[in-house]
Amino acid sequence: PVVALTKQFGQPASLADWTSAQVAGVGTFIYTRCPLPEFCPRMMKNFQDLEKLIEADPDLRKTARLLSISFDVEFDRPEVLQAFGSAFVKDRGQGPFARWKLATGAKEAIDRLGRFFGLVFFKEDGQFAHTLVTVVIGPDGKLAKELSGNDWTPEEALAAMRDAARIGAGPRPVTPPAGR
Repeated sequence: PVVALTKQFGQPASLADWTSAQVAGVGTFIYTRCPLPEFCPRMMKNFQDLEKLIEADPDLRKTARLLSISFDVEFDRPEVLQAFGSAFVKDRGQGPFARWKLATGAKEAIDRLGRFFGLVFFKEDGQFAHTLVTVVIGPDGKLAKELSGNDWTPEEALAAMRDAARIGAGPRPVTPPAGR
């Protein structure tokens, strides 16, 4: 869906910007005050580990992108996302947040985006109850894989990114078995 987002430094963005001409992207939904270590903090740690794996992959290093989208639109303003993300996002020589962005948007935009990807979230007693949804988007801007819950590994996400990068690249080459 076309929704307006705002990145951690306050610049406008959209999913189209994020996937346009990219090999593949991975996005997840979080909020910075999440108190459950197996929820948002785990997604951030998984992304941190995935970002390291991407850095070691010459085919993905220059074009792969990560996006963490906050659904706490009242609290997680750009300056909060920037401070929070700084604990996870490393400068790999291209400047901080070169590959991994954090974003939020207007409530209606985040609600629409979350519904599109199957995210369920609602505020209860000052905290959010929510599901976990992580998606891999191919270079054609289409959903390539959904990683539900918190039991996916960075290695699984990397493999899904590699598969998504082949979308639109034509048929995969067939290698004959050895000895033929």
